[in-house]
Amino acid sequence: MAIIEQAAYTATNSNRNMCGLTGGLNMARLFLGVLIWGMIGQVLLASAIAIKHASKPITEFLVPHRAVYEITLADKKAAVSVSDVHGRMVFEVTGSPCNGYTQNMRMITRITDERGKQTLSDIRSSTWENSKAGRFSFSSSQYFDQNLQATVSGSAKRNLKQNNIQVQIKEPGVAAIDLPGDVLFPTQHSLAILKAARARKNLLSVRIYDGSEQGRGFYQTYSFIGKRRPPSKQSHSKTSPFGQKMSRLGLSSLPSWPVAISYFKGRGSKRDAFPSYELSFRLYPNGVSRDLLINYGDFSVKGVLDRIKYLRKGPCKRKKSR
Repeated sequence: MAIIEQAAYTATNSNRNMCGLTGGLNMARLFLGVLIWGMIGQVLLASAIAIKHASKPITEFLVPHRAVYEITLADKKAAVSVSDVHGRMVFEVTGSPCNGYTQNMRMITRITDERGKQTLSDIRSSTWENSKAGRFSFSSSQYFDQNLQATVSGSAKRNLKQNNIQVQIKEPGVAAIDLPGDVLFPTQHSLAILKAARARKNLLSVRIYDGSEQGRGFYQTYSFIGKRRPPSKQSHSKTSPFGQKMSRLGLSSLPSWPVAISYFKGRGSKRDAFPSYELSFRLYPNGVSRDLLINYGDFSVKGVLDRIKYLRKGPCKRKKSR
């Protein structure tokens, strides 16, 4: 899905800090199900799958690409303490299943609070992940009004013998932590959603580690996957603006799935717990996403896929047989 989640992960933590700078927004609660209103009736909560062997590579792949999303406030009437949001996010994924994927993201948004005060947020993130080798590295920086506010960097390695993940944090402050062995990295999570969608699974429940929470925490996630939607006649139309855009984006002939994900801190085992944030999008089999919607509780932002460039696939060198 273009691993759009990584952008949401980083943006979520940045927006928590930004809220304090733009009027002290109350991020107390997020209501489970806000982003899956269009999927009610399609999602069968009774079916679930578990990733028991997170160390095994998942047989899906992502198409390297660079995508540009226009970011705006989703619902001005429902927003609390925010009157406007405008910006752009550029997301790039390169690499291959055998050598790992690199993700680079930058999102710049200008947020206006209810008093008219504006804050410029600049989020930059870079990750590399090789699920086959069980390695993940991450770095991110957050700027408000061109002033650096926070940096996070570190790496993680899956230890099969001890059935855990060993994390080394470089910033902020050197630290070492251990995570449960069944936790997935972001690319693994994205590929697991693709695999579940192809298998007609409606719910995927897994734990993920992305380097957020200053690199010291992980999330319990619940991904709700809607029914596969074939390419619409409107997408194939060469005369309609939507059909022309889908053709330009290389998506007119592809099926898709509506997906919504809820993120809970830690194990997320409490039945009355509220998610930290929620994310929904339209997922294509090549890993590209569109119609992004992120709910921060007091306001939501949407990301409209505006441009995309498909990049050359990374090499996969096979060992010569003797």
